[in-house]
Amino acid sequence: MWKFTADGSGGGSWSKENKVSSVALSRNIRTTFGAWTQSKDVGYWLSGSASWRTDTSIVVAALGDDSGKVITMPGITEFKMTTGELTNSSSAGVGPFGTLVGGAAQHVPFGAGPEALLIFMGGKYAPFYEGSEDQIWADFTNLTVYDTREKKWYWQQTTGARPTPRDKFCVVGVRGNNGTYEIFIYGGRPFSTMRAVGEIYVLSLPGFIFFQASPESPNGANRDKPSCVLAGKRQMITVEGNDGSLGFPNSLLDPDPWSNGLGVFDLARLAWSNRYDAKAEDYESPVMVREWYAQGSLASVVWSSN
Repeated sequence: MWKFTADGSGGGSWSKENKVSSVALSRNIRTTFGAWTQSKDVGYWLSGSASWRTDTSIVVAALGDDSGKVITMPGITEFKMTTGELTNSSSAGVGPFGTLVGGAAQHVPFGAGPEALLIFMGGKYAPFYEGSEDQIWADFTNLTVYDTREKKWYWQQTTGARPTPRDKFCVVGVRGNNGTYEIFIYGGRPFSTMRAVGEIYVLSLPGFIFFQASPESPNGANRDKPSCVLAGKRQMITVEGNDGSLGFPNSLLDPDPWSNGLGVFDLARLAWSNRYDAKAEDYESPVMVREWYAQGSLASVVWSSN
């Protein structure tokens, strides 16, 4: 395990993280396309898929005719960055199989303490092998919620302009100035077309209401597997990803449309920008979100789990 330490001047250094033992790491099968998020001190990784390419402990010969398949792995792993403690808990509350591949997660803090909820969305559920006949694409009408303190799983129905089922998108979250918390969803690969998109959706809590970015705001590049992060007070920066529908090797040669390969999206105005504004004002929920709460719509929410 490696750690990057920023120097506060645009640079930093890499070093090996010695707080976690190799024995503890070896107890966890290395997966890819798991749903991950983090708090200030704890990192979370849910499920994902594994093969001999991701973990050398998986012996190809032992799989026989299934050697070319990708195994889905249940469980949610927590890594405490201050102590190096690595734990794995049950993910039985996730979908019908306790697995999730290609989905995303967002850490949502609440209260003054370390308590938080983890919101999981998108991706697909598979019983053992990714791509099996029993595989189910996760629907955005129903989101999985994890209480980090109680280690309990819940679920909640959503309303509004929900995204269609998709995987391999990225998310960022930001606290509103009116007691809300918004999660922004960018890109991905809808199941209906299996082609990368540049759409942006907004999920607002506690209303569990979805909005789609205004049609007047042009879509960014069509990307699946993008990475995105909240920068400053109200801007999302996205890098990487590609449009897999272009095929190999064209998808790898398709250049990013943004300057220096960095896409910048203003989360309050719901608009792409060609530059990052270091002096941007505080985040304020988009107008359509503020209007929904101002109309008293929160009272209509039906809670799915107690």
